[in-house]
Amino acid sequence: MSIHLSRQDDRLGKKVTVQCVTPPPCAPRSVATPTRSGASNLDAIIDEGTLATGWVGLDGVILLAYIIAIPANEIVVPTMLMVYMGVGMMTDVPEFSELRQLLVGQHGWTLLTALNLMLFSLLHNPCATTILTIYKETKSKKWATLSVVITLGLAFLVKFLTASLARWMGWV
Repeated sequence: MSIHLSRQDDRLGKKVTVQCVTPPPCAPRSVATPTRSGASNLDAIIDEGTLATGWVGLDGVILLAYIIAIPANEIVVPTMLMVYMGVGMMTDVPEFSELRQLLVGQHGWTLLTALNLMLFSLLHNPCATTILTIYKETKSKKWATLSVVITLGLAFLVKFLTASLARWMGWV
């Protein structure tokens, strides 16, 4: 499966097309060091993350993106797209249909996945700068830790309740 990205490049004065070939779901997503089983370390982390967060309606890529984005929360979605597309740099997805195909068609996103991603984005832990500011203001590791634990606990609780309700109602 490949995704064709094209846009008008004003510097060159012509349309530039980039073809991103995405690996099949069972192929390694990265150029990370292969493990003995042949899958990359990144795939192992994603698979373990999917097992750990599947009950709350997310997958391992989303969990990995949030872990990587602790220094700056605004890089969560670009990080997810980079991993899903199997590219090593941020890229543009100009058409909604291509983004829909990538998320829904290739990676099995549902309405529950999108809803839980939105809820987790609203409720998850603060970025590293905020955590450090809490520590500096209170001079206490306890309050900095509590700010992370409370927000993550609330985020996972809300996602779990949402996923449970959606499954109980038969929506997914």
